[in-house]
Amino acid sequence: MLDFGNSILEIVYGAEGSGTGVFSHIAVGTERPEDVDAMLEHCVAAGCRLIRPAGDVNAVEDGENGRSFRIRNVFCCGPAGESLEFFCEY
Repeated sequence: MLDFGNSILEIVYGAEGSGTGVFSHIAVGTERPEDVDAMLEHCVAAGCRLIRPAGDVNAVEDGENGRSFRIRNVFCCGPAGESLEFFCEY
């Protein structure tokens, strides 16, 4: 994940469950956990197919000094076959 200050870009290659589009997976960080649900509603209204409903998960950062944190995320299939993820760390 690359943090650009006002946005976060996650690059995934060959992960299980990745989409089949030009980009296999695109993740977009939101400011608030409830924004994750709002983004899903917007995408489904635009015709995107739900892959996994919104939920809260415990995550662990890789590395020697890994930290644990919570995220809310959701996955849907975008218009080009890509896996779209919306998430919020809280």
